Amino acid sequence: MIVRLLAVFFALALTACSVIPRVTGEMDRSVVGRKSAVPTATISIGGTEQRSVVGGFCWDGLCADPGLWPSPRLPLRTKSPVEIRLSLPTQAKVRHVEYGLTRVTVDKAVQQSTAPEVFYWPSSTPFVSGVTPVSAESLQTWRLELAPGLYFLTVFAWWTGPRDATHGFLFEVVE
Repeated sequence: MIVRLLAVFFALALTACSVIPRVTGEMDRSVVGRKSAVPTATISIGGTEQRSVVGGFCWDGLCADPGLWPSPRLPLRTKSPVEIRLSLPTQAKVRHVEYGLTRVTVDKAVQQSTAPEVFYWPSSTPFVSGVTPVSAESLQTWRLELAPGLYFLTVFAWWTGPRDATHGFLFEVVE
């Protein structure tokens, strides 16, 4: 009986997402077309805005996990301390937010011919500070002391209903 329950559990877990993209990070055309239904987030650093590139998500019954973390190719440039203002779609319905920050170099990006304006980063790249929950009070703006370098910011957000998405950003701290 336990073996049968475990088999059912794993079968449900494996089919929880309706689409399983290839591990290369490129998504099947049917996912890409419907992925646009997942709204992007925006960060503002030093008065300049950047729209996110949506990574893995589950949104209204469509789920995808590309296996790589995407970000815009062109970074925002700033000095430390970095003040990041985050704007999430349908912010009133956000249940929980976390972020991970990774120091990267361009040579570690995985190039994808289908998205020349996007960098893809290996999901095995460790976060500098681990994954950090963002409280409701500091959801909109937070301040980070960072050394000069290129940083990939991943924002994990969960909304009410069956909705979650990762949002990738790229910024460079200069001296």
